[in-house]
Amino acid sequence: MKDTQSLTRLHSHMAALVVLEQIIDQRIKQLMDNAAHDPKVTALLEDLEKISSAHGQTLGARLHSVAPGVSLPEPLSATSPLEVFFDSARYPLSTGLLSLQTLFHQAVIGYSVLMVLARRAADSSVRGSDNTDDILLQHLRESAAAVQQIVRLLPGVVVAELEDEGQECQCTCPSCGVGICLCAVSTRRMLEIAWADAGAIYVPEGIVMVLPRSGSPAAQAGLRKGDIVLAVDDKIIESLPMLQETIRNHPTGENIRLLARRESGEQTEIVAKQP
Repeated sequence: MKDTQSLTRLHSHMAALVVLEQIIDQRIKQLMDNAAHDPKVTALLEDLEKISSAHGQTLGARLHSVAPGVSLPEPLSATSPLEVFFDSARYPLSTGLLSLQTLFHQAVIGYSVLMVLARRAADSSVRGSDNTDDILLQHLRESAAAVQQIVRLLPGVVVAELEDEGQECQCTCPSCGVGICLCAVSTRRMLEIAWADAGAIYVPEGIVMVLPRSGSPAAQAGLRKGDIVLAVDDKIIESLPMLQETIRNHPTGENIRLLARRESGEQTEIVAKQP
């Protein structure tokens, strides 16, 4: 029953992402005319259209192969608040790019959720080359890159809109003060600093345990939900590949020594047998 529910959730989320990619593709096509005067934006939109179209087709084909009975949901026709609040009629290009960036960011988050679902369902590389997880990883990377590329261009697009309206730079910083406007460049730099200051999403400080699979060697050895696995065979866990490789190198029946920190702060060694 649980396996069926897990697959149902995976496949329904895949269907939703297929529709999201279709919405992204449509939004890009709508923006093309507004970007005709800007070769950089036009080139980016052409690249993003190819990526989004390929995402929708690839994910749709995968969904059909693993769950042919799952239908796609109807796309929502709601207008983005950005397009309402930021005067899309007057500034169609910057507002459209803001909306498009939001859609790609939704895709990034959606693919990250899908990766959890696919890996939990063993629809990953452990199954072989034909799996959903590898598709999701590529789409995640390309969607994240799309977000960055749009954000990189946006400040310049806004400056161009201001220039078209005859609004000159009023900033009195040393460079702008002599006529060398840094408003777009400095904004991109501040965005880079802000993201760096926010810190990494993955921090290699041990593996926080979720509930171990029932009957697994880790569960039998006494690992608990909330434990933090700090080291394996006296090696501090510095990366996920390092952890995987160390465990993989143990032959069947051999002990794997794990150093774990309980939620109380106490450290304990737990010995699990390689299945």
